[in-house]
Amino acid sequence: MSKGKAQKFSEEIFRFLDLRDYKTASIKIKEKLELFNASPRKDFKMLGSIVGSFIDLGGESLTKMYVKKGLGLLYFHREKLTKAITDAHVNYIEGNGYSALYSIKIANSPYRLPKPQDVKETYFQAKCAYLRAFKTLDLSNLDEFSLMVLTNLANNLNMTGRFVESLQYYDMVLKKKEHFVNALHGKGEALIFMIRYTKFQKTPSLYSSIYSLFSECKQKEIFPPYIQESLEFNLEASRNQLVKLNYSEADMKREYEISTGEYEKHSNKIKFFIDNFLTLSEHSLYCRCNVSKDDDLTIGFHNQLTTDIKLLKLESYLNRMKSEFSLARNLFYDYNILSDSENITYMDFKNDIINGVNLEKLRTSFRLCFGILDKIAHGICALLEIPKISDGEFIYFHSFWFKNNENRQNILNSKNNAHLTALYCIASDLFYEKGELAFYKEWRNELEHGSLLIRNSNNDPYNILDEKLFPISINPKDFEDKTKQVLQLTRAAIFSYAYCVREELFTRETFNK
Repeated sequence: MSKGKAQKFSEEIFRFLDLRDYKTASIKIKEKLELFNASPRKDFKMLGSIVGSFIDLGGESLTKMYVKKGLGLLYFHREKLTKAITDAHVNYIEGNGYSALYSIKIANSPYRLPKPQDVKETYFQAKCAYLRAFKTLDLSNLDEFSLMVLTNLANNLNMTGRFVESLQYYDMVLKKKEHFVNALHGKGEALIFMIRYTKFQKTPSLYSSIYSLFSECKQKEIFPPYIQESLEFNLEASRNQLVKLNYSEADMKREYEISTGEYEKHSNKIKFFIDNFLTLSEHSLYCRCNVSKDDDLTIGFHNQLTTDIKLLKLESYLNRMKSEFSLARNLFYDYNILSDSENITYMDFKNDIINGVNLEKLRTSFRLCFGILDKIAHGICALLEIPKISDGEFIYFHSFWFKNNENRQNILNSKNNAHLTALYCIASDLFYEKGELAFYKEWRNELEHGSLLIRNSNNDPYNILDEKLFPISINPKDFEDKTKQVLQLTRAAIFSYAYCVREELFTRETFNK
């Protein structure tokens, strides 16, 4: 009953926000908070709705006071809220709060994607909160709450240059619920950003995708004024581009049908890579047609000649990353699809530890990703001519950004490069001290140097699995899921590396256009 009341109250506030009646929404929320405070029996599910409503009101009306009020209530009552509405919901609301604070901060500023130094506070706090909620989701069985978490996480990533990941999460949402309006709008924005910040190849199918996304948004829901204006502008811009290309709605429908047919003709392996977001094709980010099957990501453009030595070096370095990533994802595919026989006998200690060639493919796939990420760090150092702090410094992707060195920080923060910020943000997720995905690095180190166990249960009848020798033990399904996520993160980092170099070198006067 209480949950029903809380839900009804949230929906009532949403109606006022949709009508942009912020004054009435404010009055209603304050009245509900007064009732909560006066009641001897506290309804913390209702308080969760009050907190979320304050934050939504502040975010849509661009009023910091309301967001701060909501976050203040959340922190003061966090323990009891967690028991009433789950920790995942509390983290989701917290993420919304910090996202709203950032939106308010930049509301009257000339728009630009942030530099690394700009994402250390509210952006980072929002992302961490969303990732804490994300880690609780069952991605094989998405419910309405999961869709909201994925969409808002995607929105956060989108605003820090992590376009490839945001497109992945929007697509995951739309696969489950094809008319989820916030994901439709977010995906359209992400594709616009791709055009603006990546020197992305502009194709009729790209503009067709953008136009279709914004057209459906316009039919579905009332947005806040600042989003409504953006939607109308982007809808008109994509329509104009299609007119220039002499591309009609009939052409768009025919293109969709052709693309769908070509996807069905892909091999099972190519479908697996496309469906699991493991491709290195720019075209595959918005289309699944025949063109998307070739992993043709490059820094420069095909059929374009250059004598720029730095570009040639960094393009060659990208080849290494692509080759190693190809091996890593093929091992992941083989683990899922193939089952190799072997003639090795293992001692059975009744503790359900899994060994064997097939599992080694998964373990190796996971490990390879971190070597690729470290190569990206070396590539960025070569691109920006970042010197080592000392002769003995090892350059690791997850940590080199955070060294307390003024020269390095000045170089990183002097660049208006969205993809450099994207890589910085990915590294911050993996960093030991703060990142919500730092456990991936711990797993990698144990795989490389220790004895990370994959096992089906916690059975240990002979008491041989002491924590010093076997500190980490993981369920096989969980390890498979996390391996896929690490592959997807690495894929996104490879895209960001290519785009980062492209952005830097294609603005140099010495480049032969």
